This record gives sequence, structure tokens and C-alpha cells, in this order.
Amino acid sequence: MNTRNKGRLVEKQAINILERWGYRCIIAPNTARMIITKDRKKLFVSQDNDFFGLFDIEAKNGNITRYIQVKSNPSHVSEIKPKLEEFYRDVSVCTDSIEIWLKIPFKGFKIYIYKNNEWLKVDIDLYGEKK
Repeated sequence: MNTRNKGRLVEKQAINILERWGYRCIIAPNTARMIITKDRKKLFVSQDNDFFGLFDIEAKNGNITRYIQVKSNPSHVSEIKPKLEEFYRDVSVCTDSIEIWLKIPFKGFKIYIYKNNEWLKVDIDLYGEKK
């Protein structure tokens, strides 16, 4: 399975949990375009269009909005945190939640929630239940 397909699968798992919790979810779209190379071969180039350039999923429930970046590689979590913190300080409102959902194979997700200038961590199983 390629990286893009793996990412979309993990995003879909996160959306399934969020919908069970009563959220309406929007996933950032992929765009693709065809390029014809010098030797006349067709090549498709894909690009993610994350919300605000940072988030894969926007989840809404009433006046609560969760902006979520989904990851499957733990080493990428620390890379994205400073960008999300800056977004939270500059753009978000008090009802917004900035989150990183890290997929743990065969177990569920570690959810990192940034609120009030600190990261909180919650572990959930594949069904969305807290561990």
C-alpha cells in the first residue's frame, strides 16, 4: 500500500470514530493533474490541499470545531506541533480544538489536543473508547 492510500485509510478510520461521537466531518480534498513528459508519457501528479495547509479533517458538532492532522508515523508528530501551535495562537477561537491523531497499529489512536497553550494526550481504541 502506498503512502497516500495508507494516509487516506487512517483518515477514514478517524472520521468513523468522530462520526460515532456525533461530528460531521469534512476531509481535505486531493487534487491531481496530468503532465505529459518530454518522451510523451502521461504522468499524474497529486497534491494534498489540507485545510489552512495544516489539517486533514475538519469536524463540527454544534459550535465546536476540531481541526485534525492525522499521522501514522510518530516521528512526524514533533515536526508539526510548532506549526499547529502558531495556528492556534493566530487564528483559532475558544471553541476550536487543534489536534493530532497518531495511529497506533492494531490499537487505536493517540490524540494530542492543543488547548490553552498546552498539549493534552488521550488514548482511544479503534472504536473511539478511552483506554
